[in-house]
Amino acid sequence: MGAGTYSHHAYEAFRTLRETSQGKTPFKITDANKLKWMCDTVGIDSKQDVNKMAGEIADHLDVDIPQLPIAVTAPEWMEQKATIDGFFAAAYGAYTRLSPIPFVTGAPGLVKLLTEDVEGLTGGKIALGDDPAEAANNIEAHIISKRKGLGLREAD
Repeated sequence: MGAGTYSHHAYEAFRTLRETSQGKTPFKITDANKLKWMCDTVGIDSKQDVNKMAGEIADHLDVDIPQLPIAVTAPEWMEQKATIDGFFAAAYGAYTRLSPIPFVTGAPGLVKLLTEDVEGLTGGKIALGDDPAEAANNIEAHIISKRKGLGLREAD
């Protein structure tokens, strides 16, 4: 399964959480402690009804993919499908790192589109490079920036 599948799964999870909080599904919230932790993390009152908390957390996290503090990475991808999944993740709006550099550098226009221009179109971006320390630092900086943009506290 590719990155797009996981992004869609997250979207559906929040949609289901919202609808469950409104009594529109047959599901029940069974672990209030995890929900309370999430609410505390994003600054939502965790001393209220569990369904109200669920609705507020779903509303709070209902943002577009480019706003989320996430990154997709394919370190040492083994087949061309991983490259295509990376391109799809960037098109979907995710910061995406590919290594080793895929076989696209012979097309400078494509490289520019994927590493620079796509961010203005979808919010996503392809980061290329084979230095794992640099990649980790760039991913961390991206995630910290997106967390700040959502008003989330820094990770412990």
